[in-house]
Order: sequence, then C-alpha cells, then structure tokens
Amino acid sequence: MIIECEDGIIAITKVASMLLAVKANSSVPMGLLNAKLKALSDYLYNPLAVVSSKE
Repeated sequence: MIIECEDGIIAITKVASMLLAVKANSSVPMGLLNAKLKALSDYLYNPLAVVSSKE
C-alpha cells in the first residue's frame, strides 16, 4: 500500500506477522520506493518471523 501525504510518501507492507512502513520525500519515484520496500521486506522476513513468533 502506498499513501501520498503532503509531507511525502509512505509505503506499507506486511512482513511475517508485522507491518513494515517506509517514509520518503515526495521527490522519490514510487517505483524506486516500492522496489526498496520489497528488498527490505525480503531481507527482514526471517528475523521478523523469529521475533514475531516468540510469546
């Protein structure tokens, strides 16, 4: 999900059972922001899955 605000752009995705949000300036192309969010979520999936599964 991508939300355009007056302050910039916020991109949100689900990683494991958590949400990952990235904020960028309005000047950042949405495709680049989406690619970075995807790469970051892929990188963090296993560590966040371990953290979110602990009770």
